[in-house]
Amino acid sequence: MKITKVFEKTLKHFNNDDIRIIFSYGGSSSSKTISILQILLLYALKHNNKTITIVSQTIGKIKKGPLKDFKKIVLSQDGMSYLNSKKHFNKTELIYTLSNGSIMQFISADSEDKIIGIRTDILYFDELNHIGKNIYDQLSIRTSHKILASWNPKSLFYANKDFERKDVAVIHSTYHDNQFVPEAIVKELIEKGRNNKNFRRVYLEGKPGILEGLIFEEDINYYLTGEPRNKKIKKVVYGLDYGYIDPTAIVKLTMYEDFTIFCETKLYESGLDPQQLKDRMDTLNIGRDRIIAESARPELTNFLYKHGYNIHKVKKTTIIDGINKMYIFKMFIDATDKHLINELRNYGWMKDKNDLIIEKPIDEYNHIIDGIRYAQTFLSKSKTTLKIY
Repeated sequence: MKITKVFEKTLKHFNNDDIRIIFSYGGSSSSKTISILQILLLYALKHNNKTITIVSQTIGKIKKGPLKDFKKIVLSQDGMSYLNSKKHFNKTELIYTLSNGSIMQFISADSEDKIIGIRTDILYFDELNHIGKNIYDQLSIRTSHKILASWNPKSLFYANKDFERKDVAVIHSTYHDNQFVPEAIVKELIEKGRNNKNFRRVYLEGKPGILEGLIFEEDINYYLTGEPRNKKIKKVVYGLDYGYIDPTAIVKLTMYEDFTIFCETKLYESGLDPQQLKDRMDTLNIGRDRIIAESARPELTNFLYKHGYNIHKVKKTTIIDGINKMYIFKMFIDATDKHLINELRNYGWMKDKNDLIIEKPIDEYNHIIDGIRYAQTFLSKSKTTLKIY
């Protein structure tokens, strides 16, 4: 087999008993899918009576993606072409059966009904970012050995939250990790990324991209340059968004004389009762700076007020009006503020049944952003609202 750096990294983690999940993400043509399929075939050949399950979003994506790649691998190996015979490959069920009793089955994830009851030894998700979390969870809990997944990072999604698990290995790759990628493909990738920042981020650099219909755009509404230097501070205010199952978020806003602001996440934690929240706040050196809290939990606001905090509930207004006022300011953010960056890169407008953007924000990825929105009601330099296009 022709193997790449991605194959070597993936195999190393696959053979590590302490690793259960392997996430492989990055740019186009880095050999993520091919490398995983090569390893799965080797595993199936080496172990008797094992079940390997490969999952894609739809049957169409299976046939055009991992199944097509797998056939290329099989046909390129001496003595392996027999697998494409009627005896060993069921075209209807999309199942390969090896002579040792191991099977490799290709299934779609467009319906939870299709995956109920499926148990497997090895599980591989192709383009995991297109597969629902419920399906991922249902199949994962029925997998006895290893779970692998690959994707191009068009945006952050649920899998990113597991990156820090001790039994998870994360592999990032680009076309530079694949010495066999044709030069014509590399030239095409570079050309398409030349004038398209988002394409370049996702498919060349393998970095999380920017969703279509985002409410806040990097280098337009916010900048990852850290705290501005040599600027005179005009005001400091904190925004507080209450949560319990969702995280409670506290964000510090420092506004300068030129009306730019520096946003800094100070707290982002779930499961806090009132006393725990107060204890966390006592460590933040808030002092008598004003805190603007959401209006839905007046009992918490009163509790914190009685403990000496200069806290006030936000004046009720529409979310759209609040977002419009946020557009007035240029926000500066530290590149290490991962929770806030995650929200900004995923907080977007809803779409209608025709996949057209409508002027209504999704109710996700907005805990710190809501805190900023509350705080900016205190900072607003103008009552003017900007029109959303």
